[in-house]
Amino acid sequence: MSQSSLSKNISAVEEELGVTLFDRNGKHISLNSAGQRFLDCCHHILNEYESAVDEITAMSTGTTTRIKIGACGNINRLLPIMTAFKKTHPEVEFDINSDIEHEDNIDINEYDVLVYPSESKYSRFSGFPLFEEKYFLAVSNNNPLRKSAAVSVKSLNSQDAVFMRSGSLNEYSYNLCSALSVHFTSASFVTSRAMHREAIASGLAVGFVPDSYRSLYISTGNIELLPITDAGFTRQYNICFKRKKHLSQLAQEFEALICKQLKIDVDAI
Repeated sequence: MSQSSLSKNISAVEEELGVTLFDRNGKHISLNSAGQRFLDCCHHILNEYESAVDEITAMSTGTTTRIKIGACGNINRLLPIMTAFKKTHPEVEFDINSDIEHEDNIDINEYDVLVYPSESKYSRFSGFPLFEEKYFLAVSNNNPLRKSAAVSVKSLNSQDAVFMRSGSLNEYSYNLCSALSVHFTSASFVTSRAMHREAIASGLAVGFVPDSYRSLYISTGNIELLPITDAGFTRQYNICFKRKKHLSQLAQEFEALICKQLKIDVDAI
């Protein structure tokens, strides 16, 4: 698509919605908060469309090959089970959304499997304990804190910090620091793990890293991960499933394998 055609399409959408979706600075444009919200809604609509196609296919053929997984962060604990399932069911297609934490309203009916933190936002889900994840403080090798055996967030008041952000929502550790009244010298925000890692490695700021992303940060060789003494920086994750009557046959078999591997009482679901 040419730039002029793209610009016309953007203008047409903005005119139809009656709102500006982008901030324009010369030749550079970026999504504003309204644009990000509209993008999130579009993703939701497309997911609904894919689900509808799956359901119609299942109605007409009696089967579907797609299994949808929603998660807060990565799904390392499920990957070995998914690999084993793929070997016996090569036709399976996994559809993974690892960013459900930044969705306002999560509907279990959109997913066959959900992995979510044990917090009030998700209290309506009936799940089972899956794992606990610790958070670490990530600092560059030239930060004086690197020699510490462990740190308390109360000692970070004079530090610059960098956090992840998706749309208007901040990462868990930022909200936790705010609740603990931690006052950083400054707080910067990025939208990707790669940029988060590079900002820390450069010495620009310190950051918080969940254990499941540990290898991504220490692979650079110039970042130290320090244990955090504050109890709140350990997060409990649960797993739950769509009601069995709404699961495809393939998804039911996947659920059974998860329950077997994780020793979940199937009769309690």
